[in-house]
Amino acid sequence: MQIDNERLQEIAKKFELDMVILFGSYARGHANPESDVDIAVRTKLREPKAECGFPLFRPPACGGKEGGFGERSEHDWQWEFDLIRDLVFALDCGNLDLVFINSADPLLMFEIATDGIPLYEADDGKFQDFQIYAAKRHHDAFKIYRLEQLYLEGKIEEALL
Repeated sequence: MQIDNERLQEIAKKFELDMVILFGSYARGHANPESDVDIAVRTKLREPKAECGFPLFRPPACGGKEGGFGERSEHDWQWEFDLIRDLVFALDCGNLDLVFINSADPLLMFEIATDGIPLYEADDGKFQDFQIYAAKRHHDAFKIYRLEQLYLEGKIEEALL
């Protein structure tokens, strides 16, 4: 993987991204020839509200509602395809997995914040602020994860009886 930083900055401006983060096996230094490149991006749009249930992302260029979230149209898919295509060329990789941080669940957000390497930040400190935010979300969600685990363990025990 070769990163074209100038092209990456152009992409970030074109698609209104404030962060582009490498995470996963490439960021951890465990990539092999079959590994895909995991990239997380965050748009300059506000974060979705929790009660929205992490709705599908709708980019501003596609006439999304305030906050950019709602139903997806064919134009939305084209926007996402164009973003992936441009990132593949900027990163010189053939297999790219794209995650929108704006709609990522707390566990994935925490993984990105923990393992991630910022490739682009619109402003200095964006990634560090994101790491703090992701840690707080993960901490809050941990209680729910634990309750889910206890519930599932109870159901499994019940099924075995």
